[in-house]
Amino acid sequence: MSNLLFLSAEIVSDRMILMKKDAPREPLQTFPLGHFAVEFLNRIGEKSLTDQMKCAFPPDGEDYDLLKSWDLDETEYVGFGKRLLSVLDLMKSFPPYSMYDQTETRTEIEQLFTAENYALISEWHRKLPRSEKTRIKETILLDFTSLIRDLPYCKGKALFEQTIDIAVDFMSLLLDFEELDIPLKRFTDAVSARKGADTDLLALLAAFNCSDSFSAVETKYKVRSQEDFTYKVARVLTFSDYISFLLTDFYEGIMHNHYPRRCPSCGRVFLMENARYQKYCKGYAPPELTGGQKLLCSQWALRKESGLAKEFADADEAKRIHTNVCGSIRKYCSLGRITKRQADEAKNIADEFLDRAVSDHPYAQGDYPVDMKLDSLLGRVGYVSRRKR
Repeated sequence: MSNLLFLSAEIVSDRMILMKKDAPREPLQTFPLGHFAVEFLNRIGEKSLTDQMKCAFPPDGEDYDLLKSWDLDETEYVGFGKRLLSVLDLMKSFPPYSMYDQTETRTEIEQLFTAENYALISEWHRKLPRSEKTRIKETILLDFTSLIRDLPYCKGKALFEQTIDIAVDFMSLLLDFEELDIPLKRFTDAVSARKGADTDLLALLAAFNCSDSFSAVETKYKVRSQEDFTYKVARVLTFSDYISFLLTDFYEGIMHNHYPRRCPSCGRVFLMENARYQKYCKGYAPPELTGGQKLLCSQWALRKESGLAKEFADADEAKRIHTNVCGSIRKYCSLGRITKRQADEAKNIADEFLDRAVSDHPYAQGDYPVDMKLDSLLGRVGYVSRRKR
């Protein structure tokens, strides 16, 4: 069985050291506590990604029920495996799973969900007494493994158990995404709009207390040596599901004043570590806001507050007009309506007008659109349109 959901980490002070899967005692990378909660919020906010996940695995659990009752044909069984592979591909967008090589899990799925294995499972299931089929169908998830293992061994039974195990892993992962999405977003929005003290935020946090979800965490302690030859006590945590890992990272981050907050400039969630009331992230503002200029979100906000945001919007519109008219000039040249020399001269004039529009706000709002009309530009290089001949 693959270790799809298995994760191991050490917590030292306000940092989480993620461990390798194939060597749980070897560190992979170090992150500030709260990092993975922030990454989750940013990824889950991408609608196309969540829609693909829901299409691959509807959250109603119907697929799991079909597998338990073995009420599916060969095509559906093989197709089920293909959907698992599509979810595995989507997991590349979700840290920490995006940091691991999932080749082992992919190989297991490809070898398991085949027509040959479907025939073996079907033959085993057909020979089961009706009472056993009913028990399997009605057994809840927690008791399912022990029930199956009590049945006599055969190849079909082993394949059936393996199928259910891996399906449960994927379904629990997607259900974790759905369970975590809304409460973490609400808390982040509350932090972003905060005006009161931290105690007010913790009161909101208590409203969606998820302590029951930490049952899949194993804790040990060790003494870790530091680069400066000092020693610190580290907590060694082993997780068997995603929700336990993410909530541990989230709550431990809150304990160290690492709050997730949504940047009002770019809309992405970032982690406040040192500046408890930091308002903007350290990334760059979207180019559609800055007119293509490379500005940090905080720089863009400063210019916006000082009344220069409109100028950036006008500069962006000026560039759009310039791009369109240059495309028309190239088209006229390719059709033979103007010479290569005329096209180059017209483009140089357009470049001059654009430079002036970017630096001259009144010109960008006034004469620039008129000067950049195609007939006006080509008239400056000796072209006469057919309508004027």
